[in-house]
Amino acid sequence: MFSLGLSEILIILLVMIVFIKPEELPEFFRKVGRLFGELNRMKNDLKKMAETKPEEDDKNDNY
Repeated sequence: MFSLGLSEILIILLVMIVFIKPEELPEFFRKVGRLFGELNRMKNDLKKMAETKPEEDDKNDNY
């Protein structure tokens, strides 16, 4: 996908500390974690649908 080097990660962390209060960082990371979890679930659901869809189409073609 894309890669981040150490310098890019440090810049992102610095920007986060400047714009997000340190007290709010844990809640921010929880929200980001939930977002990534939901995106991962959606990706897995799409994979399942893509894998099962051709089988269902074959069943419907035989009528």
